Amino acid sequence: MATMADGSRIALPTALANVSFANRSHQGVVTLVPNETICLVGIDFLRAFKLALIMTHEQIWLMDEREFERVALNSGAKFVNTGPGKL
Repeated sequence: MATMADGSRIALPTALANVSFANRSHQGVVTLVPNETICLVGIDFLRAFKLALIMTHEQIWLMDEREFERVALNSGAKFVNTGPGKL
């Protein structure tokens, strides 16, 4: 079962696979979508690669979590702790 962003759960086939991004690899569960060429990026993907997802009305960025924290802290931004080890 896969949990979607809206909380709904749907049955999708999955497989254990090596996933690479930005010269880094991690083993994890991937969702297989038959006859589709789309890529769904879930929160577990972002966590595995320690990425921050930044979205504006025109752009989506994936940024190294540590680099994002450095840039954000230097900007004077205020943060809310969202989990263990977070700001």
